[in-house]
Amino acid sequence: MNKHRQPPKPRDLGLLLWTLLYRVPVEEKLTNRWIEAGRQRCRMSRERLASLREGAHARHWKRLHERRARRLSYFREHGEIPDGWTPPAPGEQDRSKQVLAMQLYWKTRAKVRAKSRKRPNAVAAKLTTAYRALSRIRSKARRQAALDALEARLYEQVLADSPSVSFREWLEIQGLKTYSEKEYQRASRGRKGTKRSSKPSSHGTRSGRDGKE
Repeated sequence: MNKHRQPPKPRDLGLLLWTLLYRVPVEEKLTNRWIEAGRQRCRMSRERLASLREGAHARHWKRLHERRARRLSYFREHGEIPDGWTPPAPGEQDRSKQVLAMQLYWKTRAKVRAKSRKRPNAVAAKLTTAYRALSRIRSKARRQAALDALEARLYEQVLADSPSVSFREWLEIQGLKTYSEKEYQRASRGRKGTKRSSKPSSHGTRSGRDGKE
């Protein structure tokens, strides 16, 4: 084992740092009261917080302040900043598009594959029941529409389980865009995104009064 290797960032620390980065208003100074409000929101003990602010984990707090400084600089230059996004540092790769694509994968194809993997018999039973129900539809037009829908569901399931079909190809076959251009613009540097007010958000850490000194 490498003695000089830094320990990984704990999950509870990552949640707290994310809260302080994106839920504290961008123009607010990160005071101890904001940190205390974030600690309470993340249900972290004071002893745990104290241990995570020193030693090997101190580097994460330094990076937090650097990222907040970049968000503030971007906000002052453009008057707004996409929520949940930080401008990359000089020389740092912008991975916004990859992150958004991964989020889309977990919301679409991953769910289809999970259902088939966990309950294969249930998925097959639903398709069989839907096929048998076609015989009760008298209208030819409605029966054809139901048959097309059933065929599309079966096609979706088969392609979702196929390792030879990439995620991009799967989206195109389903008639979906690779990713919403509007969503990508929100996360892309230099493009307009969701306006981020300098006022405390109702979803922030407690209230604005907690963060003022």
